[in-house]
Amino acid sequence: MIRFYDEMRMRDKYRCQRCSKTQEAELKDTGKQLHIHHKDSNHYNDVPSNVESLCRSCHSITDGEIRRAGIIANEEAAALRIACNIDEYDFDILKDILI
Repeated sequence: MIRFYDEMRMRDKYRCQRCSKTQEAELKDTGKQLHIHHKDSNHYNDVPSNVESLCRSCHSITDGEIRRAGIIANEEAAALRIACNIDEYDFDILKDILI
């Protein structure tokens, strides 16, 4: 796996794909290489189009955005379930059909 991550950093020219910080600068600032971010949050999905090199700061921001989006989606789903007067079991079945 380490080799794949190194290949992805090389593909990204050793730059953060969000802010363009170089791996050299990241090593100087944090002592670590650029992170590899899985866009779909599935760490087993190592398809090159699903990963990107990010610095620690951008990776933290990106993961925070994903978590917030999930929370908002769950809150919206709960509000819809209540507004439509659908019990939780039926709503889960309906959600699976729609998704």
